Amino acid sequence: MKQIKFLIYIITLTLITGCNAYETDNLKESPCFTETSEGNIHNIGLVAADGEWIYYSNHNDNGTLYKMKRDRSDITPLSHGHFAYNLNFVNGSVYYTAGLPGLIYKYDTVKKRDFVVVFEKAENLIVTNKNIFYRLSSYNNDWGKLYKTDLKGRHKTLLAESVTEFAVNKGYIYYSDRNDNSFLYKMDINGNNITKLNDSSSSDINVEGEYVYYTDCLDNQKLYKMKTDGTDKALLSDDMCWNVNVSGGYIYYRNQTDFGKIYKMKTDGSENNCIINMENCTHINIIDDYLFFYVPSFEQGGYYMSDVNGNGITGY
Repeated sequence: MKQIKFLIYIITLTLITGCNAYETDNLKESPCFTETSEGNIHNIGLVAADGEWIYYSNHNDNGTLYKMKRDRSDITPLSHGHFAYNLNFVNGSVYYTAGLPGLIYKYDTVKKRDFVVVFEKAENLIVTNKNIFYRLSSYNNDWGKLYKTDLKGRHKTLLAESVTEFAVNKGYIYYSDRNDNSFLYKMDINGNNITKLNDSSSSDINVEGEYVYYTDCLDNQKLYKMKTDGTDKALLSDDMCWNVNVSGGYIYYRNQTDFGKIYKMKTDGSENNCIINMENCTHINIIDDYLFFYVPSFEQGGYYMSDVNGNGITGY
């Protein structure tokens, strides 16, 4: 009987936490921003999602936090008075920065209220099942410092002194070191076991499966991938690639060589095609089978969504 009760407890705990947490070994901590990726965060994190709702920054209402069903019904405002960027959904809450940069907020979807958890202005924010990771902004005297806290903003720990971009995956942080020409490094989530991975000025860092994807600023922003140990480097595209987002075995990017249109290809570099034939697209975010992006122009300007193949483009 005790074994049955314990099994029920474990199943209930798994359902409540709502993610594949790596609880037993801190070095296997995993991002748990449901249906979000570091690719979204590098594209200012306009959207995040749980099983039912899409949470998004509503730029028709001063960039405040909203939610809507996947069929775009039940549009509901959640907070007011500040912007919402870098959206992460973890354990029933939305974490975000109130601006770019901005203080780090947590919106509790059960209690239906938000509050500040980190009183520092961050530009990059990634939240896992255990920790908040954030990089201080260029508006701060400590620009580039990478910190982690617990989910309540406590136990602040400095991990690195000079970070340009970073991603968190399976217990490791992949980051570009501003003090070393933005070359790509990795370390464990405690800031130890630092390893240099390349001699490329790396940006748009995405990690999926066994590979790290990045663009090389010293090589005309061409897109590369390599294994997470730094081996098997491969060129994926000669295009000038901006706003890279890797999701579900595909790479989405702004092709600056083709006037900023959105392209999509497989992670091996094949089937590379234009899917959004609009110029100057940016902020490429992916949720489920939806693509979100922004066009900053007078004629076609605004925030749009489509399916991941670029069909059914509509404003939101």
